[in-house]
Amino acid sequence: MYNSSVTTKGQVVIPVEIRRHHGIGPGARIAFEDHEDYIMIRPVTHALVDKIKGSLGKGGKALKELYAEKEREKKL
Repeated sequence: MYNSSVTTKGQVVIPVEIRRHHGIGPGARIAFEDHEDYIMIRPVTHALVDKIKGSLGKGGKALKELYAEKEREKKL
């Protein structure tokens, strides 16, 4: 288990081992899920987008924009 502190601006540093393991780099998008007694964070990947795409509508504008943003991030 890893620990981090929250800054006065609400920022949290993700430990380097976790960033490397999940390929999280500068500009990467992170999803937050709020559960009753914990918060889950995970990188926004095509797999995650495919899993939640039904909640964004079928082929809707939001989904297309999310895929386009992921492609732009790959080029950074």
